Amino acid sequence: MYGVMTTMVYTSTGGKVTKQTTENIGLVSITSKEEAHELFAPLIKQFQNIDGLTHKLEYDDSKVTETLAIDYVDVNFEDIEKVNYCSFFLPTHITVP
Repeated sequence: MYGVMTTMVYTSTGGKVTKQTTENIGLVSITSKEEAHELFAPLIKQFQNIDGLTHKLEYDDSKVTETLAIDYVDVNFEDIEKVNYCSFFLPTHITVP
């Protein structure tokens, strides 16, 4: 069985979204940590050295857990628009009741 479960959490201050945290848990069939590293190294590399963005990838032989946090206060949106497979919503488009 393969699939992905995604959880997205938005943090707000004073009615404005300040942070988006996304956790993706994917069921995979990986035979070793070396195989996982080889498979995910290009993904990991593109998230490095971007202010306001935190990316973590953990894996074992049955699942991959990816956590991505975007600090809307500190991030440069032009930097993260260049990242493949990164989806985010501009905080101006999100209303907090």
